[in-house]
Amino acid sequence: MTLDQLGTIELRVGTIQTVEENPKARKPAYVLTIDLGPLGQKTSSAQITDRYEPDDLVGRQVVCVCNLEPKRVAGVKSEVLTVGVYTADNTVTLVSVDHPVANGALLA
Repeated sequence: MTLDQLGTIELRVGTIQTVEENPKARKPAYVLTIDLGPLGQKTSSAQITDRYEPDDLVGRQVVCVCNLEPKRVAGVKSEVLTVGVYTADNTVTLVSVDHPVANGALLA
C-alpha cells in the first residue's frame, strides 16, 4: 500500500450512543449506534462482547472507518467499521483517542 492509498481511508472519531446485543450474530456481537457529528448517527456491528459490557461503551469515543460501502452483518446494516486491535488472547480492544474531540473529527 502506498501513502496515497492510505490517504483514501477516512478515519473519524465518534461517540457511542447506544449498544444492543445482536441475537442473530453467529459470534456474539453488539450493534453500536455512533454519533459522527456532521455525518450523523451510523450503525456498526462489532464483535467486542468478550472485553466490553454495554454500559462501559456508551459515551466512549471510538475511531471508525467511514468510507466503506455499508455491509449487512447478521441482519444489521453496518455503515461504519469500528476500529480495534486483536490482543494476545484473541479479543479485540477498541482504538480511541486520549482526549475528547468533536464527533466526526478526521484523523490526520
